[in-house]
Amino acid sequence: MNFKDKLERFSQHRRLWGTTRALNFFLGGLLQRLGVSINYVFVGADDGLRKAQAPEIPPGYETRLGTYQDFVDFDGEGYDYDLSAVERYFANGDRCAVTFCDGTMVGYRFNTIVEAPVTEQLSVRVPDGFIYAYKAWIHAKHRRKNLDSRAVWVINQSRPADCRERDIWYIATHNYPSLLHGYVNPKARSLRMGLVGWVTLFGKQLPFSSRGAKWLGFEFHRHGTFPRQYV
Repeated sequence: MNFKDKLERFSQHRRLWGTTRALNFFLGGLLQRLGVSINYVFVGADDGLRKAQAPEIPPGYETRLGTYQDFVDFDGEGYDYDLSAVERYFANGDRCAVTFCDGTMVGYRFNTIVEAPVTEQLSVRVPDGFIYAYKAWIHAKHRRKNLDSRAVWVINQSRPADCRERDIWYIATHNYPSLLHGYVNPKARSLRMGLVGWVTLFGKQLPFSSRGAKWLGFEFHRHGTFPRQYV
């Protein structure tokens, strides 16, 4: 991308988000390319809101709980997953929802209450009482159709009736397409609970967490190491 294209892109973001956010978007992207990742931690609304009516999706789509065989059937067709990794996800007891259109898988979502990969070097241990979405994908031709919201609902409906897990996730501090949204009723709003991320030095990713994230017990750690213990 040449300088003229970059300037035009900055102008578009400035019109959408304002000058400060547009600058932060480009600065955050630069830091990420340099190996520094800074992310907000969010906790979802109370579990009592999860039994609402299923989000509407267009006719012709079907979303249901996924199986390992669903991924075997579409392996190697550009669906952004590794079959051996998917096998580990299901062996771990993770929950999955898949979406089909005309017999073709067009989306999926994996959630866990245990642990999940973050990068090739880092993992995250999910605190007790929370559920974490670590891998989700929607085919480019089928986005903006509420399919991921329906997948979340399907997974939530599969939980035991007395389950009180709350969603937990992280979003890059400069990812305004995901951070910004329209009006949400206060009782349904998510809570921002600190920061997590990593700094890359000589190819090694060194994780960090803010006090708020540590208080939750949501921390990144290197593969093969153990997160801190709490009393």
